[in-house]
Formats: sequence, structure tokens, C-alpha cells
Amino acid sequence: MSKAPSVNPYKSAPLGSKAVGSVYGGAVDSAFSKISDEEVEELRRLLLAPEQYQLMQLHRRLDELEAPDSQLGAVAKYLPEAVAINARKGDKLAKALAQTFSRTLDVAVQQDTETLIDGISPLMVPALKRGIKESFRSTRNAVKWALQYGVSLNGIKWQYEAIRTKRSFSEVVLSHTLRYRVEQVFLIHRISGLPLQHVVADSVKAQDGSLVSSMLTAIQDFVQDSFGTRAEEGLATLQVGELTVWIEQGPKAILAAVVRGTPEPDLRRVLKDTARSIHLQFNAALTFFDGDITPFESTRPILEGELLSHYQIPQRPISPLFWVMLGGIVVWLSAMTFFFVRDNAYWKDYLALLKTEPGIFVIDAGRNDGKWFVTGLRDPLATPSDSLRVRTSLPAGQVTESWTPYMDMSSPILLRRAYQFLGPIPPEVTLQFENGVLTSSGQQVPKEWKESARDKAKYLIGIVSYNDDGAEVFDELLLRAQETALEQKVIYFQDKSAMPDSSRRDAMHEVFLAVRGVLQQAQIGHKNLVISVYGHATAGANEIKNIRISTERAEAVVSELIKRGLKQSEISVIQPDGLGSQSAPFYVDPRTGQVDSTLIQPFNAVTFDVVVEPRNWK
Repeated sequence: MSKAPSVNPYKSAPLGSKAVGSVYGGAVDSAFSKISDEEVEELRRLLLAPEQYQLMQLHRRLDELEAPDSQLGAVAKYLPEAVAINARKGDKLAKALAQTFSRTLDVAVQQDTETLIDGISPLMVPALKRGIKESFRSTRNAVKWALQYGVSLNGIKWQYEAIRTKRSFSEVVLSHTLRYRVEQVFLIHRISGLPLQHVVADSVKAQDGSLVSSMLTAIQDFVQDSFGTRAEEGLATLQVGELTVWIEQGPKAILAAVVRGTPEPDLRRVLKDTARSIHLQFNAALTFFDGDITPFESTRPILEGELLSHYQIPQRPISPLFWVMLGGIVVWLSAMTFFFVRDNAYWKDYLALLKTEPGIFVIDAGRNDGKWFVTGLRDPLATPSDSLRVRTSLPAGQVTESWTPYMDMSSPILLRRAYQFLGPIPPEVTLQFENGVLTSSGQQVPKEWKESARDKAKYLIGIVSYNDDGAEVFDELLLRAQETALEQKVIYFQDKSAMPDSSRRDAMHEVFLAVRGVLQQAQIGHKNLVISVYGHATAGANEIKNIRISTERAEAVVSELIKRGLKQSEISVIQPDGLGSQSAPFYVDPRTGQVDSTLIQPFNAVTFDVVVEPRNWK
């Protein structure tokens, strides 16, 4: 059996009820029974009204805090002031938000790059332009002065000084041509005199920034105290040896530039603009400065932009050697341009020639690693690329070629293949190819070649048929007639004489004409020819003497033929030979016609023998 839940009597029963009375006893119950409800409420109001009002205010405040709009409004109301208070106390908030801001910037760049670029461009572009302009100006001046002074008398002295002082030549030139240079820039807090930032130019040995700023502050205080000047009328210029300190007074900070040389008046305007810019950008940090110089680290790029240099422009005329060098450079550039344009024109002509040449197919062409290149297909019978390059005057060393062999079936290549396959071809023969038909034509064509070409043409690839009706065969009858006429000629000699009989000059001329006729006919018919000139001698009793005299007679006839006009190439087929009495004719009895072998007819002469052989055309 479950128990009834306990009830708090103070929560459910009103003040003055019987339940209350039962708790505190009957006396109390009897006392409250005499008071009316209105009186009880009035008593409650008097006793609990302040607490109830405060509870109501707390409930309302809690409701406002739980509402999103109210929370955002409260944060927005107090956030700027809270950030300002934290900034005066240190950089804890900046360190805490650094990672969040970094991630926020990454997300913004990824989502909307153009907007970020548009926002940064107005700030970055002028700075970049100024830096690039200054860099180009410095480089130009350095090169100009190096060229101008390097070949002059001053240049020689400065080179010696550079060697003696172990410095670079450019440093020595700059030291002699320097007009002014801003070596150091100080940013000093006006009230406390503490250095906020200090930048130094390259290769400049600087003292501690705190000592320098303290010295400047002390000097300025001394001037004000000694001469009774106002606070805003601070020191503007300080001369220390060859150094000049230009001071630009600001309401909250002082900008001091240490200058070597004689500065231009424009530098003062630059310092004023820089001081004004720093006061605008860092007004809060300067106003609430408490000794922490961390916020002023951002002024370093601004102050580094004030480290300017200016060098005097040489007034003397430019050295002639400079113009010679400049002219040499111009000539060199002109020559390089000329050769480049010329080689480019040669390359275009060569490439056009390759594309129109039979048996060559260009796949790719261009320029790589400073050389022209071409790749493609090439038939072995196509014109060699070296010959094509010679026709276009393109140097071979400037072209890299890669050809893959293939068989071209165009008419020009098929005709070249026919000349190669049917060769050697007589000069009288002409080959033509049209519509798949190979035709040979010509006069005095050797019979052997015609028969050989007819057999070979069957195996030509790409040739449909072969026609040699136009090739007229050489007539050998005339050659045989000339051969017979020469073999019937005889040149007689006197007894024991090696010279032809002077009365036989007409016979020698006839021999010359016969030899010339045989040679011409053999050349026309493309025949191999050998003409033997045999000398005979029977007058001597000694056969050795007969052979010697017969040999001299054969050689004398050959010499006479040369005198009459035979060429050296024609003489090569004439072979003189002495036979002595071995081939002398036998004596024939004119009455009986019988040969008496015992009697030898005296025979002192030269005879001829012709051997004709056909040339092998296979």
C-alpha cells in the first residue's frame, strides 16, 4: 500500500491558514484567526515587498539574457570598450585571437579571392611600384657608373683603392659619387623620450637606439631651457661632422633621420609626410603609450622606406670606350637578329621543300633546345635530305631529323624505282610511267639490255604493265662491216725498218678511219671491244730480233693513230703486239694455187684483229 506524498505546508497553505496554525500551535492559530485576510495581505506586502521587487528584476534580467537579440546587443555595446581596455593592458587579446583571425583569413581567401585582392591592391601596388622603380634606378646607375668610371682615369684610381682597402669596386665608386644617404631613422615618443622604432641602412654601423634618442631628447630639452622656446618649437636640424640629423616634430612622436652628405629639400617633405602618416595610423598606441613598444613594430616598413640614397650624376662626357662597347653590343644584337631571321627563312624553305618532295611525309616539325627538328616517313629512293638542305642553304648542324623508312607508291618514286631496278640503263633509253604502265623508248638500244629489262619489269612493285615497243634495237650489221674493213687493212714496212713506208701514208689514213668507225659503232651498240695490232717481221735470221722489230712496228702504228686524233679512252682498247715471223703467210704458187709450206713469203707489215663482245646488262 503506497504512502501519500508529503506536502510542504508552507508552500501550499496561505499565511494565516489553519495549516500554519497547526504547525505553530494552537495559540498562534487562535491569534491569526482574529486577523482578516486583507490585513494579512497588507502585512505580507509590508514585510516582503522589497524582496519581491528584486526577484522580479532578476527574473526580467534573466529573460533578457536568454533572448539571442538581447545577448548580441549587450556584447556589441561593451565589446569595443573591452577591446580598448585590453589593448592598453597588453597584447593578450591579440595573441588569443591570432589563430582565429588566421583561420578566418584563410577561409576568406578561399571563398572570395577577388575581394581580398581588390582590398589589398590600393595598398600594395604603390609600394611595389616604388620599390621596383627604386631598384631599377639603382641598378641602372650602378651599371652606368661602372662602365663610365671603369675605363677612365678615376676608375683606375678607384680600382686601386678597392684593392688597397679590400672593398668591392662598386662600393668605392658609390662612396665617391654619393650625394646623400639616409643611414638611420628614429621614431621617439615625444613625452617620455623612449625610442619606439629604429631602422638602419645596410653596411652602416649604428649605436644603441636608446642612447641616441636619449641624447636627442636631452639636447632638445637643453635648447628649450636655454633659449626659452616653446614645446612645439623643437630642434629641427643637428650637424655632427659629415652627418646631419633632420628632426621632424610631431604632437606625440618625433621622427629623426641621420643623413650622410648634403640632403635635398625634398627630403624634409618626405619626413613630414611620414610623420603625419604614423600619427594617423598609430594615434591610439601613441596616446595610451605605457612603455610597451610592441605595437610600433608595424612602423618598421614605413621607416625603412625612408632609407633613401641619391648619387651625383657625372657631368663629364661619356668615355669613347663606352660608345665602342655599346656599338659592339648593338652590332652583336643586329647580327644575332639577322642570323635568326635568315635561319628562320631557310628553315621555312626547307620545310616547304620537304612537304613537296616525293617519297617524304612530314609528321612533326618545330624548334627544341635551340635546334630545328623534323620527324616523318621517308622512302629510300627519295631525295637525300642533305641535298635539300644545300638547296635551301640551311646549316646541317641546326637540324635534327628522324625518319622512318616506308615504301612510297607515287609516280615519281615508282619511276625512280624502275630506273634503279632495270639499270644500268643505256643513255639512249628513256623510261616513262603513267597510269600504271611503264614505257621504255630510244634509238640504238642494245638488244641484250632490252631483253634483260623485259624480264626484270615483271617483278616491279606498283607497275601494272611494261611496254618497250618504242625501244629500237641497235643494228649490228654496220659494226660487223666496220670490223671486217679494219681486219683487211695492212700496213707495210721496209726490210728491217720499224717505221711505216712513207709511200703508204694513204693506207695509214684508211686504217685510222676504220679504227674510228669500229670504235664509234661499238660505243653506240654498248659493245665491249678489243683491237689487236699485230706486228710481223721475217727479214731477220734471228727470231728474237724479228719479234723485237715486229713489236716496234705495232707500237709505231699505234703512235701514228694517236697523232691522227684518237683519244686516250679509245687507245685503251687497242693492244699492240709483236708476232715476229710466226704468223707470216705461206707461199702460194700462182699457177697451181697450191701452198708450198717449205717456202715463207717475206712479210714485213702490221695487221689488225677485232674482237667484239656484248655487254652484260643483267
